Amino acid sequence: MIKIGIDSVEIERFIPWMAYSQKKLLRIFTDEELSYSFAVPQKTAERLAVRFAAKEAFYKALTPLLPQPAPFLFLAKHCSISYSGRGEPLLKFPWESVNAIQYRAEVTLTHTRTTATALVLVSLK
Repeated sequence: MIKIGIDSVEIERFIPWMAYSQKKLLRIFTDEELSYSFAVPQKTAERLAVRFAAKEAFYKALTPLLPQPAPFLFLAKHCSISYSGRGEPLLKFPWESVNAIQYRAEVTLTHTRTTATALVLVSLK
Protein backbone atom coordinates (compact mmCIF):
# COMPACT_ATOMS: atom_id res chain seq x y z
CA MET A 1 0.00 0.00 0.00
CA ILE A 2 1.22 3.47 -0.90
CA LYS A 3 -0.19 6.78 0.30
CA ILE A 4 0.83 10.23 -0.87
CA GLY A 5 0.49 13.56 0.91
CA ILE A 6 1.23 17.01 -0.45
CA ASP A 7 1.08 20.44 1.11
CA SER A 8 1.95 24.00 0.09
CA VAL A 9 2.16 27.02 2.37
CA GLU A 10 2.88 30.70 1.88
CA ILE A 11 6.35 31.49 3.25
CA GLU A 12 5.21 34.95 4.36
CA ARG A 13 2.91 33.28 6.90
CA PHE A 14 6.03 32.04 8.76
CA ILE A 15 7.78 35.39 9.18
CA PRO A 16 5.99 36.04 12.52
CA TRP A 17 7.00 32.52 13.63
CA MET A 18 10.60 33.75 13.79
CA ALA A 19 9.64 35.66 16.95
CA TYR A 20 7.83 32.75 18.62
CA SER A 21 9.32 31.27 21.77
CA GLN A 22 11.40 28.11 21.59
CA LYS A 23 8.74 26.38 23.70
CA LYS A 24 5.99 27.23 21.23
CA LEU A 25 8.05 26.17 18.19
CA LEU A 26 8.98 22.88 19.86
CA ARG A 27 5.30 21.90 19.71
CA ILE A 28 5.82 21.36 15.97
CA PHE A 29 9.56 21.30 15.24
CA THR A 30 12.52 19.41 16.70
CA ASP A 31 15.59 21.09 18.20
CA GLU A 32 17.58 19.99 15.15
CA GLU A 33 15.04 21.51 12.75
CA LEU A 34 15.02 24.80 14.66
CA SER A 35 18.82 24.99 14.76
CA TYR A 36 18.97 24.46 11.00
CA SER A 37 16.11 26.88 10.30
CA PHE A 38 17.54 29.72 12.41
CA ALA A 39 21.18 29.23 11.29
CA VAL A 40 20.71 31.65 8.37
CA PRO A 41 18.27 34.40 9.42
CA GLN A 42 17.40 35.35 5.83
CA LYS A 43 16.21 31.77 5.20
CA THR A 44 14.44 31.07 8.51
CA ALA A 45 10.87 31.67 7.28
CA GLU A 46 11.29 29.51 4.16
CA ARG A 47 12.98 26.73 6.14
CA LEU A 48 10.22 26.71 8.78
CA ALA A 49 7.58 26.83 6.04
CA VAL A 50 8.91 23.90 4.05
CA ARG A 51 9.31 21.78 7.20
CA PHE A 52 5.76 22.61 8.24
CA ALA A 53 4.54 21.66 4.75
CA ALA A 54 6.44 18.36 5.03
CA LYS A 55 4.84 17.56 8.38
CA GLU A 56 1.38 18.37 7.00
CA ALA A 57 2.02 16.22 3.91
CA PHE A 58 3.25 13.40 6.17
CA TYR A 59 0.08 13.69 8.26
CA LYS A 60 -2.07 13.46 5.12
CA ALA A 61 -0.20 10.39 3.84
CA LEU A 62 0.09 8.51 7.14
CA THR A 63 -3.28 9.09 8.80
CA PRO A 64 -5.27 6.71 6.54
CA LEU A 65 -2.80 3.92 7.35
CA LEU A 66 -3.02 4.17 11.14
CA PRO A 67 -5.17 1.83 13.24
CA GLN A 68 -6.09 4.85 15.43
CA PRO A 69 -6.08 8.46 14.22
CA ALA A 70 -3.22 10.55 15.59
CA PRO A 71 -3.46 14.32 16.10
CA PHE A 72 -1.41 16.53 13.79
CA LEU A 73 0.63 18.03 16.62
CA PHE A 74 1.62 14.57 17.87
CA LEU A 75 2.83 13.50 14.42
CA ALA A 76 4.53 16.84 13.76
CA LYS A 77 6.44 16.78 17.03
CA HIS A 78 7.75 13.26 16.43
CA CYS A 79 8.48 13.65 12.71
CA SER A 80 11.76 15.31 11.81
CA ILE A 81 13.15 16.58 8.54
CA SER A 82 16.90 16.51 8.02
CA TYR A 83 19.33 15.93 5.17
CA SER A 84 21.52 13.02 4.13
CA GLY A 85 25.22 13.47 3.53
CA ARG A 86 24.38 13.91 -0.15
CA GLY A 87 21.88 16.69 0.59
CA GLU A 88 18.65 14.77 0.00
CA PRO A 89 15.85 15.44 2.49
CA LEU A 90 15.08 12.68 4.98
CA LEU A 91 11.93 12.17 7.03
CA LYS A 92 12.52 10.39 10.33
CA PHE A 93 9.67 9.05 12.45
CA PRO A 94 9.46 6.59 15.38
CA TRP A 95 6.86 4.18 13.99
CA GLU A 96 6.38 2.46 17.34
CA SER A 97 4.90 5.72 18.71
CA VAL A 98 1.71 5.11 16.70
CA ASN A 99 1.58 1.31 17.08
CA ALA A 100 1.91 0.93 13.33
CA ILE A 101 3.80 -1.55 11.28
CA GLN A 102 7.06 -0.26 9.87
CA TYR A 103 6.53 1.98 6.89
CA ARG A 104 8.97 3.83 4.73
CA ALA A 105 8.54 7.57 4.26
CA GLU A 106 10.12 9.53 1.42
CA VAL A 107 9.97 13.31 1.24
CA THR A 108 10.82 15.95 -1.31
CA LEU A 109 10.89 19.67 -0.57
CA THR A 110 10.84 22.73 -2.79
CA HIS A 111 10.09 26.41 -2.57
CA THR A 112 9.83 29.54 -4.64
CA ARG A 113 10.23 33.05 -3.25
CA THR A 114 6.66 32.89 -1.94
CA THR A 115 5.56 29.27 -1.56
CA ALA A 116 6.97 26.16 0.15
CA THR A 117 5.79 22.72 -1.00
CA ALA A 118 6.45 19.21 0.26
CA LEU A 119 5.43 15.82 -1.08
CA VAL A 120 5.56 12.69 1.11
CA LEU A 121 5.16 9.11 -0.01
CA VAL A 122 4.50 6.48 2.67
CA SER A 123 4.78 2.81 1.71
CA LEU A 124 5.36 -0.58 3.32
CA LYS A 125 8.99 -1.24 4.15
